[in-house]
Amino acid sequence: MIEQIIVASRGRNPNNPSDRTTGAPTEQRLEPNLDGVSNTITTVQKDNYVLEIRNGVDADE
Repeated sequence: MIEQIIVASRGRNPNNPSDRTTGAPTEQRLEPNLDGVSNTITTVQKDNYVLEIRNGVDADE
């Protein structure tokens, strides 16, 4: 079975993910949206992905 989840790539402060201070240190992370829709509409075309979770499926399939 393959489960698909929409995720967004976001740069967040690893010590305080809700911090939006300009110049704060950031790390890239994937943030899931379990509603099955895109997280947002932005001018950044690469920030939304489909994550496939393969449960009990061989990698070759």
